[in-house]
Amino acid sequence: MFSADLGVQPTSGGGFSPTSISNLTAWFKADAGITKDASNLVSAWKDQGANAYSAVQATGTRQPTWTASVQNSLPAVYFSSKWLSVASGVTAFASTFPQHTIYLAFRPDLTQTSDTYHGAFCAGNGGSSGVNTSIGVLATSTDKRHWYGGWGQDSTWAATAPQYTQTWYFNGKVWDGTNVLGYSNGTLLITKATTYTTGNGAIDIGRQFNSTSLGLYVGYVGEVVLYARALSTTERQKIEGYLAWRWGLQANLPSGHPYQSAPP
Repeated sequence: MFSADLGVQPTSGGGFSPTSISNLTAWFKADAGITKDASNLVSAWKDQGANAYSAVQATGTRQPTWTASVQNSLPAVYFSSKWLSVASGVTAFASTFPQHTIYLAFRPDLTQTSDTYHGAFCAGNGGSSGVNTSIGVLATSTDKRHWYGGWGQDSTWAATAPQYTQTWYFNGKVWDGTNVLGYSNGTLLITKATTYTTGNGAIDIGRQFNSTSLGLYVGYVGEVVLYARALSTTERQKIEGYLAWRWGLQANLPSGHPYQSAPP
């Protein structure tokens, strides 16, 4: 038996919704739009924005696992070298790469010690011959870094500090047409000049490359928000405040953040 739209609708995120900001391309959250079997294997995750895309995985051995009440009483989807793909309907975004903003509530669970990129979310998915924009983590032989990279145009990771750990984060990547700006828990970690040119029109959750073995992510993803433009500082901070309070991570917001004391 399959079921969809599972979970609760907590109010801890305040009255704000990502749909109130224009140019929302996709919004995936683990307490809505989930289609899973009796073993909690996820075959589809439906976008809660107006486009209503579906990230799908038809192969059972590659389906991630939905888990109830993982963080702040919210469910999340656990990826263990598995992934979901939106292979159609997103060409206008993932092929042309407009200015964009990606935000992610996630918890990496990686123990790899070799230099490996792990894309929790990737748009474009051109593999070694194409271009994409991703957000995730980079596990190296000596450290584990927050990663705001892609392939073909930029390979952008944060400095060696702060290291990521096996805990929850709300990370964001903004490309304003000139620079990639990488944020973790509302704090800017990196700025890098980058130019995107082309992709092949796909979105993946749980991997970086168009591959069954490269760029695979291990860990939870609770929520993804994608906009086809660079958000303003005010808009970006609203997304950060929303995710922080919804996922019980408001204490991680930096001092002076406008939503440190209350959600948007």
